[in-house]
Amino acid sequence: MQYKNGIDFVIISYTLPDLAKQCVKSIETFFKETPKTIHIVCNYLNKEKEISILQNMFSQEYVKIHEGIDQSKSAVVNKNSFQHKTVKVGKLDNNTTAMGSYYGAWATNIGIKAGNREYVCVLDQDSIFLENCEKELTELSEKYCFISNRW
Repeated sequence: MQYKNGIDFVIISYTLPDLAKQCVKSIETFFKETPKTIHIVCNYLNKEKEISILQNMFSQEYVKIHEGIDQSKSAVVNKNSFQHKTVKVGKLDNNTTAMGSYYGAWATNIGIKAGNREYVCVLDQDSIFLENCEKELTELSEKYCFISNRW
């Protein structure tokens, strides 16, 4: 596959679209001249409603909204938030992990597979850029292939 110049930004959105909006705004502010595609993967409780909100929020051609993972089967919805009532147990170490973590990982795969750019930047929806760091990040990516603030 021939990759296009630039960065694919992958944002996983789940129930708080205004956070994704702020994340996109920070990308637009600090990566103005960068060829980019912003892939917002919508993990949802109500698919039609949540995807529609995101589609109406973003009219930019380089912002793509993707259907993510249905979180409704394991979610307990409270007045102002939700939690996942189900956990998965690791096959090798019996480690328990909340379903939200799995949903996020599966959605990240959807966003990465949708891209076709030279670099991929995976972000939590509540992340924002505070300065232009494209040169620094791409140089680190060339040197190390994978960089992260935590993993």
